[in-house]
Order: sequence, then structure tokens, then C-alpha cells
Amino acid sequence: MPASVLLVLAAAAATEFTVTVGPEMALPPVPRNFVGFSLEVWGAPVYMGPTGENAAFAQLLRNLRQTSVDIGSEFTSVRFGGGSTDTSCFEGGSAKCTYNVTMADMRAYATFANTTAKDLNIKYVVGVNFGLSTDPQDFALKHVQALAAANLWDHIASVEIGNEPDLYAGSMRPSSFTYAEFVQQYTDFISVLTAQGNVGRKNFVQGAAFCCPKGEWSANVPALAAAVNESLASYSVHNWPLSFCGGDEKQSVLGDDVAWKPFFVPSPGTTSSYQQYAEQLSAMNIPLQQGEGNSASCGGIPGVSDSFASTLWALDYLPYLSKAGAVGMSMHTVNNKSYAIAVMDGEKALVQPLYYGMLGFATLTANGAKWLAATVRPVVGDPRCAEGILAGGVCCAKGCGTCGGAGCEQRPGGAAACCAPQIEEANATCAVNQAPCVVAQGDDFPLDVHAVVDEVKNEVRVLVVSKYGSENRTANLCPGSSRPAAAASAVRIEAPSLRSKFGEGVTIGGLSFDGSTDGVLRGTPHAFPLAANATTHCFKLDMPPMSAAIVTFTM
Repeated sequence: MPASVLLVLAAAAATEFTVTVGPEMALPPVPRNFVGFSLEVWGAPVYMGPTGENAAFAQLLRNLRQTSVDIGSEFTSVRFGGGSTDTSCFEGGSAKCTYNVTMADMRAYATFANTTAKDLNIKYVVGVNFGLSTDPQDFALKHVQALAAANLWDHIASVEIGNEPDLYAGSMRPSSFTYAEFVQQYTDFISVLTAQGNVGRKNFVQGAAFCCPKGEWSANVPALAAAVNESLASYSVHNWPLSFCGGDEKQSVLGDDVAWKPFFVPSPGTTSSYQQYAEQLSAMNIPLQQGEGNSASCGGIPGVSDSFASTLWALDYLPYLSKAGAVGMSMHTVNNKSYAIAVMDGEKALVQPLYYGMLGFATLTANGAKWLAATVRPVVGDPRCAEGILAGGVCCAKGCGTCGGAGCEQRPGGAAACCAPQIEEANATCAVNQAPCVVAQGDDFPLDVHAVVDEVKNEVRVLVVSKYGSENRTANLCPGSSRPAAAASAVRIEAPSLRSKFGEGVTIGGLSFDGSTDGVLRGTPHAFPLAANATTHCFKLDMPPMSAAIVTFTM
């Protein structure tokens, strides 16, 4: 579609929306440990400290445990993995090993879990080398045995065997490497580690750790899980919405409102894939994790992954991932890369914009909240033809019964309401019109909403994300007759611009990590009341462009 047409559509976009909160969705409560950190193997001493005593990193993890009750058996996850998994070895053994894990590292893991972050019930996902050798005796077994020697099994959530083996062909394995060969080698590793690794329990493996399974790698997810079911603690598939591999991703993405949309709207393919995997695995009682991910792979995109844009992405992406059936996500971070969650300067944590999105999600879903259905519709217009009959890009009136085709002019409403050529000729965009109208490419709701009920605090919370565009918008938030609200208040998650970075005014509820190095928010908390309409009992929220807000309904 020509850019000029897109600009016309943007100018005609609706600016007032009605958000309706519905009943509970048929989903389990959101785990209070849903979002955690994924570190490179060599990144563990950078973030936790060489001796495991970095209190600032512990505080960042602590902030994500938004709970009013005891955490019980729930743990806080920290993953050691990423690309360095398959180039790291325990105490050497090969010139190909670029990082040597030592007993000093193991002691640091123990100190961090037992002392520095004792209140968080830290459990590690530990990646062991599968890439440099097909013989588990060479590298992986020594690494796993060292966990027992360091008395770490009380703090081990799982062991990952390799990282993204679906990409091994032509790198870690010959270009002819097949899925069948992977399965044979993978099951051999599990057998040896189970028999000789002094593992602390039977189900100790986080399975797969695939990058982006396709073909056999995707179709056989349930078969692989079934083959090693008794050894699995969980199953992991990674996802990255953008890529900076080779440095060829357009950095101008922030300058193009239309090109920016896909970053904010999780791919239906990604969401449906996670939902499919989750359903397949739940039948075997195996939880699905997104074991690694971030805004863009290969270090992130400068100006995108390190800006407020990543805040809004995380706020919108994490709810979709949870609703698809994943039980957690380990957000990957590398110090001084664009996608860093926090840049560690010794014992100081310079918190990046992405973390605000993680914290906002944790705030929304606190106390094991449950997802509620929520819909958003423009007060005028029907961009998705929800009230009409859609055929291609044409939205016929519902009374037509069928949209277009032979005899359409004789249906109720006549040709103007039921025939595609006449509707196209009239060219009334559904962005601001009801049917009959034309659904144009790019028409979408610039607001996204996610709602939960917190039964611990007896409140409903709604996240509103204003995703793209330059218009101020109004959201009329209606909690529904089944949960009438006595009052409502809101906190904003905002920044001076989409490009704002660390030190440039990103805030959540009036608080910021600018000027903070200990992982503690600074400033004066700010929540503001919302006024209710006396007739509709809906609460009005004004939304600046490219911002988010969490609304709390007191029941």
C-alpha cells in the first residue's frame, strides 16, 4: 500500500475506545515467578558478582516478585545459557572452550542463592556443552558432576543440554546433521548424565532449548517430549521478534509508524505455536518455558532494544506469551549489549528501559493473578469488521447474510450494503465507519489491553498499552456488571519519547531507576484517580501516544 494512503488512514484513525472487562479465561493463575533472567554462562559473575555478592542484581530479581503473600515453593529463576553454552566447559579440557566454569563460579552460585538472595528461593537453569562433542563424557558430564560436588542441587531448577541445537547444522555439526541424529545424541546425553552425573532428581532436564523449530523440529515436539518425559522438568523454545544478526535490521524502524506495528503486535504464528506446544506438553504434565528471548537477537538493535520502545514491547508481549500457555520466560541479557536488561558496572546496576516492561508485567500479574477476557473497540468505526460480514477487504452489513457474490443487490440493504464493488467504490474506511465499509491493510487498534483479577487483594487490574501513532487517545474502561468497581486509579509507564534510554526519564508510577545503582526505584510514587461515568459506570483514562498505564479497580 502506498505510504500516502497509509498516512490518510492514520489521520482518520479512531481516538476514543471502550474497554470491556469480561469473565475469567480458562487459564491457570500467572506464576509469580513468570519472568526471570537469562545470562550467558560467562555473564554469571558479571551480574551476580565474582563471589556471588552483588546485592543490586538480587534487588532487580526481588522487584519482580510482586506478591502480598509468602512465595512458598515458587522459585526465582536465573538461567546460565545462550550461545556460550556450547563454547563453555567445566575447568577446561579443550582449546575450543572460550570460557572455563570453575569451582569458584560454583561457590559464587551458592553464595548468591544462600546468602545474597536467600529470600528469593533462587534456582538455576544450567546449560552444559552439547555442541563441541557428541560424547557426553568430554564436557557435559564433568559440568553436571560439579553441581553435585558444589552441593548445588537444592538450587538447580534444571539442566539444559546445549543451546539451539536446531541451528547446529553447518556449525556445531556437519551441514548434513538431521533431526534423527539429534534425537539419538540427545537421548544418549540424558542417559549418561542420569546414570553418572550424580543428579539430584530424576526429572532434571529443561528439554530442547530450540531456537526456532521448523519442519521435523517443530512437528516432533510431542514425540521428543514423550521419549525423554521421565527426565524432563520443563521444555523450552526461544523466540525473538526482530533480529540484528549481521547488523542488517533497519534501525529506522522507530521512524516508520507502520513498520513499527509488527514489533508491538506479537506474531499470530508465534502465539499459536506456543499455544500448540503448551497444549501438547500439558497432556504429559510438562510445563513450557520460553527459555530465552528479548526484543531482537544478536545483541539487540541499537536505538530500539535499549529504548522505551522495548518497555512497551515487553508489556504487550509477556501477557500474550502467558495466555498462550507458557509458564515463564527468561529474558536474555548481555552486559553492554543493546538488549541488556541492566548494565552492570561492578556492583552497580544501570537499569535499562526493558526492565520497566518486565516490572510492569510483574505488577500487573502480582499475587498469582488470573487472566480476564478484555475487549477494546472504537466508539466509532469497526476496523476489524466485528459487527459486519467480512469478505476479503470488504465489510458488508450483518443483515446481508452473505457478503458479495451473485444476487447481492437483492439482499436486505441492497447493493450499497451487500455488494463488494459498490462498497469499494464508496471507499468508507472501517477505521471510522460501521459496515458497509472497507477494511484497509494497516487498520488496527492502537490500544492493546490485558486484564487480571487478583483474588488476594480483591481487585481487578487492566494494562492499557498505546502502541503506535501520534494521537492522544481516550479509553473508557468498563469493569463489567459481574465485578462492579467502587473506585479506580491508574499509574503510568511513560517516557519523553519512544527513543528514550537510560537516564532519559523513563518512569513507572512516577518512579525511575535514573540516578539509582542499587536496583531500587527513586522518586515519589504517583497514582491518580479515574472518574466514573454515572450512566455507564465506566472510568475515563486519557492515554498519551506511545505510553502505557496500569489501572486498578477496587471492588
